[in-house]
Parts: sequence; C-alpha cells; structure tokens
Amino acid sequence: MAFLITYIPSNPSERNERLIQRVKRYDTWAILNATNYIVKSRGETPVDIRGELVEYLNPKDKLLVSELAGN
Repeated sequence: MAFLITYIPSNPSERNERLIQRVKRYDTWAILNATNYIVKSRGETPVDIRGELVEYLNPKDKLLVSELAGN
C-alpha cells in the first residue's frame, strides 16, 4: 500500500531531519516537497505508520498519514 505523509512543523523555518531520516527507512519512498512524502509499506495502516513517526515530532508539529487508493 502507498501512503501520503504530510508533516506540518510548528516552526515553518525548521526541517525535522530526524523525521525525514525515518521516512527514508521505508523500502520505497519519495519526497513530493519539503513537507509531503509518499511511502510504500506492506501490511500497515495509516494509524500504524503515524504511530511509528509520532516519536520523531516536536511537541506542536502536526502529522497526517493517508492511504492512497489505486495502488
């Protein structure tokens, strides 16, 4: 399955390198722009992926993980 990850930093001028490095550990990933990524993962749900990534967020950051249809 493919998922869209949208990350909204609490401070737009900062990049969360820890989160980006974690996203890059998925077997298949692509950066759409500075805060949007697509990853492929088998047997996981958006809730699972969000659970894996939430520990890399700063306290006021926001994260949305959506499953992409037709993949």
